[in-house]
Amino acid sequence: MNIKEETEIIKRELDELFPRTPNLNAKQVATYLNVSVQCLENWRKKSIGPAFRQNPELKKSSVSYAKRDVAEYYALSRVETL
Repeated sequence: MNIKEETEIIKRELDELFPRTPNLNAKQVATYLNVSVQCLENWRKKSIGPAFRQNPELKKSSVSYAKRDVAEYYALSRVETL
């Protein structure tokens, strides 16, 4: 399976888990990735983790994550072992 196919599968899974939400909040993403909200915040400060959106004029505004961005991040984070 390639990254594009895996991203689509994960995106569909996110759509099923959060059907009424076009974008996810930090708590939803943290739950899906099995990390804390604080961990996501640390990732954002270090410019790692899934891409997010935030009002550039309001530094303390809430962030949101596109489901596709979360799916792509998750698919790309897969490590294959021997």
